[in-house]
Amino acid sequence: MRDGRFWILAGTLTAHGAATSTTTVDIVGYLASRGQPATFAASIACLLGVLSVTGRFS
Repeated sequence: MRDGRFWILAGTLTAHGAATSTTTVDIVGYLASRGQPATFAASIACLLGVLSVTGRFS
């Protein structure tokens, strides 16, 4: 934990997690504001998680 590279990696992973969470939450509001039903918007947000798992297999 004394190595600076550890803290850079920890900060990067934290920023990535925050960006992913923000995108997932914001897409629901965006799609709802564009006239999509809330169930559709939530389904699309859930698909982001599924797609990230399938992307790891390729």
